[in-house]
Amino acid sequence: MRYGIQIRKWRPNTLEILTELGVDFVQIPFHITKPPLEKLVEIHESGIEVYGKLIPDYRSWQNYRDSWRGIIKQYSPVLSLLDVFGEPETRPGTAGCRWAGTAEELKEAVGTI
Repeated sequence: MRYGIQIRKWRPNTLEILTELGVDFVQIPFHITKPPLEKLVEIHESGIEVYGKLIPDYRSWQNYRDSWRGIIKQYSPVLSLLDVFGEPETRPGTAGCRWAGTAEELKEAVGTI
């Protein structure tokens, strides 16, 4: 079994804590925090995989492309996975967890990455 945790706040000894915990991967919620790439490079180079999560604001689907492109451009050297859209299984009533636009809008947003 693999073990991972989500990181929202950074401490000077974050890598030390992760190593001590023995995690295999970390998940970074990019809709909450955008850590310096250098921090994620340290984690990545230590052998811990970096997964990104992005729940874009459901009210502004037009900005999804820019959100994805910016994150992919900045963090692709360290990302093993980027999970976009959210957690409907854990927060079904929360805005942003489900696609709020039309099927055509989704196709346009995803097709331009």
